[in-house]
Amino acid sequence: MHPVRSQLLSSYSINDQVNMHQVGGHEFKIACQYEYLQSYVRAQFWYQTAAKKGHSQAQNNLAVMYALGRVEDAAPIDALSWLLKAAEQGDVKAESNLNCLQISQDALGKQSFVI
Repeated sequence: MHPVRSQLLSSYSINDQVNMHQVGGHEFKIACQYEYLQSYVRAQFWYQTAAKKGHSQAQNNLAVMYALGRVEDAAPIDALSWLLKAAEQGDVKAESNLNCLQISQDALGKQSFVI
């Protein structure tokens, strides 16, 4: 069973080509496997590990997880920040995802994404 995906936001999957030469490639691959199993907390840990090392695909996927609310401690600003970092490195999916996001704020001031 594959994780539910947004029709607009796109992330990398375990079947996609991974840049293993980029620092964090191994951690990214582990994260993809956990996300495929819908173990989002474990996937978040490994995506964060790879993303902090500068792996652009991990940065994109972490942002998508945050934007889709797959982890509780995710804030829209965190998702946006990771997407911007990935896009700055030329990640095509991150650049596309940036065009899909809009931040909404409710009456109590809580921010969320409108996708």
